[in-house]
Amino acid sequence: MANHVLKGSERQPLKGAQSLGKADPAERLEVTVLLRHRAAHVLRDRVKQLHRVFVSGPSENIKREDFAQQFGADPADIQEVKKFASSHGLTVVQESPARRSIVLAGTVAQFNRAFGVDLERFEHEGGSYRGRTGPVHLPDELHGKVEGVFGLDDRQQARPHFRSRLQGNVRWRATSNSFTPTKV
Repeated sequence: MANHVLKGSERQPLKGAQSLGKADPAERLEVTVLLRHRAAHVLRDRVKQLHRVFVSGPSENIKREDFAQQFGADPADIQEVKKFASSHGLTVVQESPARRSIVLAGTVAQFNRAFGVDLERFEHEGGSYRGRTGPVHLPDELHGKVEGVFGLDDRQQARPHFRSRLQGNVRWRATSNSFTPTKV
């Protein structure tokens, strides 16, 4: 079984993070596998057409069910992922052809073997996380069918972009611009 690198899956530790060692092989986790669109070239053409129509005027809508039927995951791709999961002792928790996703559950050890990764525990200034170094690998039967594998890493992906004000730094100005029912 040849392994293929999943394009865009390369990971490096966060800046300043130190490895604490291997992740607990018995730790259970859920991972989402994102599959390719069915008829991706038709979808690209449709989006271009909708963009042209949007610029020039209103367009017709496509129903959610029709979109899922036309451009969701191919049932054959879903079956390949399920077969792959079964061969590695992973459980299918949820599948959604419309969202093109399959959620798999298993242990760190099972996911390490299945995707050719080596999950570790890292610690950094902001906390700790489970992560990996390097790319995710896919077997021949999933190459070109899987677009992403999410959840192996549990590092924070986003940070808040708001600031709270200090208590004494706010001046409240009460104004009433509303009307009572009798005034209306």
